[in-house]
Formats: sequence, C-alpha cells, structure tokens
Amino acid sequence: MTIAIDVASRIVLGVYVTFDAASVLSMTLCLDHCLRRKSVHIPGTLKNLVWPAAGIPKAIHVDNAQEFHGDAFTMACEDWGIAVQYRPFGGKPYGGHVERLIGATMRAVHVLTGNAQFSTLEKGDFDSEKDAALTLAEFEDWLDLEISANAPCGLGGNTAGGQVVDIDVYRTRYLPFGWRRLGRTGVTLFGVTNWSDVFA
Repeated sequence: MTIAIDVASRIVLGVYVTFDAASVLSMTLCLDHCLRRKSVHIPGTLKNLVWPAAGIPKAIHVDNAQEFHGDAFTMACEDWGIAVQYRPFGGKPYGGHVERLIGATMRAVHVLTGNAQFSTLEKGDFDSEKDAALTLAEFEDWLDLEISANAPCGLGGNTAGGQVVDIDVYRTRYLPFGWRRLGRTGVTLFGVTNWSDVFA
C-alpha cells in the first residue's frame, strides 16, 4: 500500500494498493489518486461520502527510497511545481504520522474475513490463496470507504492546490524514461533505429 497524507489535517490524500513491490509506478498512481476528485458509495444506500481532498500538492515529503531520486520523479515534480522534501538520513522522528496511519489501517484489515493475521504463528493453516475472501477491487472499495468514513470533515468537499486538466499527460510525465542520442540516421532503441521527419 502506497499512501499519501496531509500532515496538517491528517486527511488521506490518496492511496494505491498493489501486489507488486513499491516502485515509481505505485508512487505515481498514488499521486494520481491524490489529484482526483473522489467520492465513495456507501453500500446499501443511495449516499456517497465525498473524499475531502483533491489537487496538486505544493510540496511532498518522501523518504530516501531509490524511486524518489530518479530523473522521472524529480523532473516531473519540478514540471508540476511540486517541491520535494526528503527525510533526513537517520531521521526517525520524520514520517511518524503516515507510519501510524498504516499501522491503524493494518489493524483494521485484520478484522476482515480472510485475513492472514500478523504472524506465521497466528496464521496457522490458513491458505492465503484458497481461503481469500475479497478480490483486490473489493478490498480497494472497503479501504476507500474506511478512509473516507474516518477522515476529518469526511462529508466536506475541500480541494487544495491546482487541478490537473489532462490526467494522461500527468501520468506520462512520471513514467520512467531513458536518454537517447539523436544521430544522422535517427534514434536507436533496443537495437532498432527509428527515423521521423521531425528529427530533421
């Protein structure tokens, strides 16, 4: 789970759940979720909870994971006017707010049917694949409802920061990339040379 939280209000700005390891992609999709206006349907009713945050953050605080130091991430943040503030090395007091949130979320997860518990001893003979009770999409729905229902001002509709008009442009800007030299015959990528008239 990759999660973003507003330090001042403690409102969860966005979340992304995947079976894959943390990466630039999971970080980008979490930020993508932060930008969007969001609402969550309350099962069994005709009501929606409005997720009270959307927009481009002015600054983000991150740890020193490799994905936060790559060219794609740093240049995209610069393009969108997002200041990146890195956690000092050995800075244990930093990031406690999000760590507490993840801990509270994990405790809530462990009351769900089909959870694998905290430890191998508690797990016992539970077979994660055979005894799973939720699909990933169902879990995401549950998590969205849990977050929005417990958010400060959960029924509000506040937004902060500028709004992204073209989400696809935003997403593309954060994708990993590599530099290639433009030669007289074009650009070579994966052993194949490509040419376009615009290169002229």
